[in-house]
Amino acid sequence: MRLSMNKSSNREGFAAIAGLLFMVIAAMYFMSSLVVIMSQYESSRAIDRYYQLRIERSQLADVTEEAFYA
Repeated sequence: MRLSMNKSSNREGFAAIAGLLFMVIAAMYFMSSLVVIMSQYESSRAIDRYYQLRIERSQLADVTEEAFYA
């Protein structure tokens, strides 16, 4: 009887450890996915800002050129 109780509690302990390990791995996967998504978002914002600055610079150059030749 005592031996079967030990085996049962060993199984429960193993199940608890396996459950915790699964939760830790799932949380790490979720966090890494979140980091990848955020870095892609920041990268696309940086690219958009770069092209916006190029457009503004070319418009400024056009205005400066018009004022120079006016």
